[in-house]
Amino acid sequence: RSAQARAKAGFVLFTVGSSGFFIAAATGVSGNAPYARSGFQCNIQGTVLQFFPGRKSRSEVSAMNEASSVAGIFWHDSPVVVITSCRGEETNGQVAVTLVTSSIVPAVPRLVVGIWKGNHTHGFITESRKLVVHLLGKEQTGLVRNFGFYSGRDRDKFSGVDRFRGKNGCPVLGDVHSYAECSVINAMDGGDMTAFLASVDYGEIVRGGDWMTLSDFYETAPEEWVTEYGRKLMESVRFSMPIIHDISREPFRP
Repeated sequence: RSAQARAKAGFVLFTVGSSGFFIAAATGVSGNAPYARSGFQCNIQGTVLQFFPGRKSRSEVSAMNEASSVAGIFWHDSPVVVITSCRGEETNGQVAVTLVTSSIVPAVPRLVVGIWKGNHTHGFITESRKLVVHLLGKEQTGLVRNFGFYSGRDRDKFSGVDRFRGKNGCPVLGDVHSYAECSVINAMDGGDMTAFLASVDYGEIVRGGDWMTLSDFYETAPEEWVTEYGRKLMESVRFSMPIIHDISREPFRP
């Protein structure tokens, strides 16, 4: 593959060695050589040993794990979505990039939504079985920062945000590309996350046009946001490492 293709595949790269791994928060191409714009060197337990704010070449990062690079393509080109949910009168929202369609029957639209267990929204969806998925316009990086860089445990993410109550009771953002109101019909435990199978019960195209992918965010967000995102990603990795293989096989109970 070309250097450009390799860089595209690895906007978030995991290089695993006997003593640890390296995460590249963002990558690019200089001439014909891919490089990491910023990243974290970690030990095998996920503890950050050193943060690199500047460029590191692929040889400096060490041999790339190609399996992780291939998986990174799906991460890189995934739509950036805001997920909202409700629990009684409480509401919360978060950003996610792990979402795919899961039905070939147009009359029965479904999505699979992956939600990390450390997110406050995970508990809302688990309890209420309700959520709303919002695609964002390419320029709506402010919504990514508002819903993705902070926890609803610490602040009201909906303060000053245009929204209304959806048919399923969850908040719907008013100025987005589109939205889909969903109900959970099944779920699978993934150790550090849950994959929710959701029925799309109602939806609307609001603004339309092009929607934001993770690569769009990396290309348009301020450099300090990208660096901050990398740090938050590393915090998430530390949370995930001890539990990612602890997968429950208990069946989902509606």
